[in-house]
Amino acid sequence: MLPALTAVLPVSTPDWTGRLKAITDAEVQMSIQRLAENDPTLTQLSLWNKQIDASGVQVLAGALAQNDYLNTLKLECIQFGDSGAQALASALAQNHCLTLLGVGIAPPA
Repeated sequence: MLPALTAVLPVSTPDWTGRLKAITDAEVQMSIQRLAENDPTLTQLSLWNKQIDASGVQVLAGALAQNDYLNTLKLECIQFGDSGAQALASALAQNHCLTLLGVGIAPPA
């Protein structure tokens, strides 16, 4: 039996905004912000080998859940653990435009 999906943190909550600001990579932070703003020009996003932890992936998931334009998301070589994977699964259940998701294993730090 599969575990129940956890709710995605909506981008409208103050907690989401605080978590976004906690992401130290400015490029990642800007990309997630564009995703949250539903930027129609953002159709592909590669965060390959970026320093994003489970909390960062949860922020990403909140933006992804409500996005209508992103069709390709690459998350290879990111360690986001079970909680990040659950957040992504919940976001994917709500997102209807993503057609390609790339994930892979990052070696332990």
